[in-house]
Amino acid sequence: MLIGIEWCRMCMLLIVTYLSQVDVQLNSTMRLISGTLHSTPLPWLPVLSNIEPPALQRKAATDTLVEKIVKHDSWPIQPDIFNPLLLRLTSRKPLWLDLQPVDIKSRWRHNWKSAQVVNSHLVCDPTIR
Repeated sequence: MLIGIEWCRMCMLLIVTYLSQVDVQLNSTMRLISGTLHSTPLPWLPVLSNIEPPALQRKAATDTLVEKIVKHDSWPIQPDIFNPLLLRLTSRKPLWLDLQPVDIKSRWRHNWKSAQVVNSHLVCDPTIR
């Protein structure tokens, strides 16, 4: 049992490290696409490159996965998502707490309007290409 818990813990650490590296690479790519310098604030990068922010892309992928799980009652993962056990490793962002699908473009607009970014008034809608 302890070996399984340690293995799961190591997997979660690797996933978190990997996601951090993916975000860094996406930010670098968005800087390259937009032709900006490294001093560009992070909220501006998705707007200048016309690519959704990585967090919203992950949320869209999660929503798609949850939709597939909902459609297939026979999949063994379904009870784990909709009736999670109390005895499990803690997660910082459990999947089952946010099962409502979200429109990425409206969330991106909301995040852009609420962000404290210099010269954000220059772009009213970040989703327009």
